[in-house]
Amino acid sequence: MSEQRCLILLSGEWPHEAVVGRCFDAADYVIACDGALNQAMEKGYVCDAVLGDMDSVEEKVLVQHQRKGGNVIYAEDQDATDFGKALQHCITQGFDHIDVLGGLGGDEQHMWGNLFAAVAVSCDVIFHTDESTYHLLLPNKKYSIEAKDGDVFSLFAIPECTKLNVNGCMHSLKDETLSLGSRGVHNVVVNATVEIKFESGNLVLIMPR
Repeated sequence: MSEQRCLILLSGEWPHEAVVGRCFDAADYVIACDGALNQAMEKGYVCDAVLGDMDSVEEKVLVQHQRKGGNVIYAEDQDATDFGKALQHCITQGFDHIDVLGGLGGDEQHMWGNLFAAVAVSCDVIFHTDESTYHLLLPNKKYSIEAKDGDVFSLFAIPECTKLNVNGCMHSLKDETLSLGSRGVHNVVVNATVEIKFESGNLVLIMPR
């Protein structure tokens, strides 16, 4: 059974159009966080839903969204960001994999908030930028990630991951514990596929495009 993919749109910097198009093509469900709907509609993309308190989305855009059959989810909880609410909504809907556009770049405080909001949920989350993907990996799941020989990638534990196995790279790991720090910076791909698996904790993979 294939994974069900959700795409969450935020108002930060979106990557170039080829990346955006691939994310939309792969998505089973697209949800914009408040004002990100403006950007999506301007680029000609249709969303399944918009979520937030609707203080940033233009009224004419919201009307057009509804005319196209899009849902409006009012979420005014001030204890969570719109992105945090969207993550919980997607997980409640049963999605296995979440792609994110506009989550990094721009406001640095929002960027860190977005990353840690994603760490806090038990779901595959990938942030897309022009240069890289930031993939929050799940424990007890084997990842086979396509790459090119010579690509440089990094792994960061938050705050620790145990029994980490990494193959297909210059510095392989076998049943290692990776703690918060810089040990996982700048490993090098030596095969067409990097394989990663760990038992517990949180792990972020930063991989170039």
